[in-house]
Amino acid sequence: MPKHFEQAAQTVSVEDVAETVVCGPDPEGYVKQVKTFTEAGFDHIYFHPVGRDQEGFFRFWERELQSAI
Repeated sequence: MPKHFEQAAQTVSVEDVAETVVCGPDPEGYVKQVKTFTEAGFDHIYFHPVGRDQEGFFRFWERELQSAI
């Protein structure tokens, strides 16, 4: 239930998320994560923007991330 998710998320900090999920404007973290996945044999990788600024994500993808990967 959504209300349970919100309740559970109250105990999670930004630092907790950053330990396991690549976040932020530096392409290098994403490049390293993609390399880890491809070396493990993945042949499809999905980038999912979870924030509200969808257009900002696509600008980041086009200007910085796509060419780095």
